Amino acid sequence: GARLAMHIHGIGVDIISVKRIHDCVNRFGDRFLRRAFHPEEQLAFQAKRLTCQGRAAEFLAGRWAAKEAIFKACGAGRLQFPDILVSSQAGPLSVQLFNETAE
Repeated sequence: GARLAMHIHGIGVDIISVKRIHDCVNRFGDRFLRRAFHPEEQLAFQAKRLTCQGRAAEFLAGRWAAKEAIFKACGAGRLQFPDILVSSQAGPLSVQLFNETAE
C-alpha cells in the first residue's frame, strides 16, 4: 500500500473552552460544524446531542483541541480542519487525514 510521507514541524498540545465551542454551535449552527469538523464528527455530535446534551459540546471541544494540535504540528496552512477526522470508535483516539492532506 501507499505510505504517507509527512514531516512533523513540531509537537503541540491545545486546550479550548467547552463554553466557547457551545457558544459557536449556538450562534453559527451547521455553518460552524461544516467549517470545523469532518462529516463523521458532525454525525457523532448530532447523536450525542440527542442522547447526552450536556456532553455534546465537550465532545466537539475535545475534537477541536486535537485538530488544533495536529494542525500546528503538521504546519499551519497545509490542512483544513474538516479534512482531519479524530475518532475513538475502537478505544484510544485515532486521526485520519482526508483530501489533499492525505497525499
